[in-house]
Amino acid sequence: HNESELVFKNEEMEDKVAGNEVSNKLSSLIKRNLTLNYDYEKDTVLPVKSSVSKLNTADAEEYYKTVEIFGGSSAEMGTLYHKALEFINFYNNVDDEYKKLVSLGVLSQEEIANLSIDKLKNILSLKVFEEIKNYSHYKELKFYNLVKPEEVGLEGNDAEILVQGIMDLVAVKDNEAILIDYKLSKIASDVDLVSKYKKQMKLYSLAIEKSLKLTVKKIYLVNILREKCIEIKKEDF
Repeated sequence: HNESELVFKNEEMEDKVAGNEVSNKLSSLIKRNLTLNYDYEKDTVLPVKSSVSKLNTADAEEYYKTVEIFGGSSAEMGTLYHKALEFINFYNNVDDEYKKLVSLGVLSQEEIANLSIDKLKNILSLKVFEEIKNYSHYKELKFYNLVKPEEVGLEGNDAEILVQGIMDLVAVKDNEAILIDYKLSKIASDVDLVSKYKKQMKLYSLAIEKSLKLTVKKIYLVNILREKCIEIKKEDF
């Protein structure tokens, strides 16, 4: 505001402040300033920092819901297979890699007993792993990225939000990236699965393109439970 609007000389007032009486001009000014609408009010309630799981609440609800699945809860089993896929070499003998998970202390004997080697073999036989064979692999890639509110489904003006997350697998070749995310989902419909996780994949894609300066060529969801790979198109965002 112009300073002249907030400061008044005595001679500009109709009357001096006396007791409970103030000039009409001063009273009007105080009322106007106290009820002023701030143009960027929406920005004052935006989170300064958030995680992908918080912004993608559907993901959090489904992924961490406790449901008994082949020996453990969905969260426990999801973590187990994520850990295995992080440490094994996709292209070595699966039986040898399976044993190595214990010998290296990645998984305990109890954990390895709940890890199906047949399921692991079926997952690694999916075409997507053959597709990325000659790519550089970056597993459990942490990121921090500034995004606009509308990019994460929030309302705001100029303020940006710092989003953090971890991408399961980013395969890179010739300035292009293939993004792969593992899910342990009972959702039968590919369309429903894409709908549920497309916001999360959009945030990951933005992080790759903004921070790593790479073009995201393809995006895949690998459903561990159903041993299936589903591609997400950018036009699905």
